[in-house]
Amino acid sequence: MTYFERELTRFLETNGLPSLDTNRSDGFAHFLHLYAKVIEDCPLVMTGKNEAASIASVTIRVILGKMPQHSGDMWFRVNWTILDKNGRLGNLYVDNSFSLNPNATPAPG
Repeated sequence: MTYFERELTRFLETNGLPSLDTNRSDGFAHFLHLYAKVIEDCPLVMTGKNEAASIASVTIRVILGKMPQHSGDMWFRVNWTILDKNGRLGNLYVDNSFSLNPNATPAPG
């Protein structure tokens, strides 16, 4: 996801848009959660025009943690299911979290 974050940051800068971290320090993690929820229902299917590709399709599923952590963070997993042209399935996932209250002032400690 590092490459995706870097390219998105470059796109925002090039177009004079605020960075994802402008309003929250966990901006990319929060964006990734929202973005993955949008594309979750839109599987990527390779067309026959790209014969060099060994991947047939990629499907994303977002799994939210059942409860926020004590720190106020919400855990989520983005799971990629990859189908190759030989009919074999594989999975990759990334676990991450974002703050449910990014503007809260920490309690004195």
